[in-house]
Amino acid sequence: MRKINFGTYLLFVYVVVCVHTKAVSKSALFVQLASQKTQELYYENGFLVEFTHPSLWKERIQFEAGYISTRLGSALNSEAFLIDEYLIATSLHFRPQRKFDPYLQIRSGIWHHDPGVSAEWAQEFVETEAILALAGGFQWNIVPKWGGLDLGLGYQVLEKSDLQFPLFYHIGLRFNLGARFWD
Repeated sequence: MRKINFGTYLLFVYVVVCVHTKAVSKSALFVQLASQKTQELYYENGFLVEFTHPSLWKERIQFEAGYISTRLGSALNSEAFLIDEYLIATSLHFRPQRKFDPYLQIRSGIWHHDPGVSAEWAQEFVETEAILALAGGFQWNIVPKWGGLDLGLGYQVLEKSDLQFPLFYHIGLRFNLGARFWD
């Protein structure tokens, strides 16, 4: 039996949500190209899919799912520690649909280290571990209907296997997939 990878699963979720978004035209579906830096450790890059709707406390609640990895960052051309993070998150936005929108976020998910490919010194770490992080930041909605920039700072409540650097920085470029550019 063939395993379905996480990217295929996210694509399926995206299509289902898009169909729902077309039926409920006030929903907002964003894709975010994300970059994350753990303090004194590696760069991680990936993508997030964000969803909100006016019925979710006037778009103040936002749900996210995504994939962030060092495979797309520091480990791209080196023998860096290979980390894959599969995340889900819930955010509380204080000024949705405005140019400057501060938020608080709770992230959870799974952190996976690939020992077969990583550098020799990284073999001692646990392969899979839970993630729980608290984050805050703001979204600068350059053109609120189309997307903008996401800047954040977070703290890993559950630390990654003996890594003593739980602080991370986040930047993302957001695009609204449901925007009608001609309106």
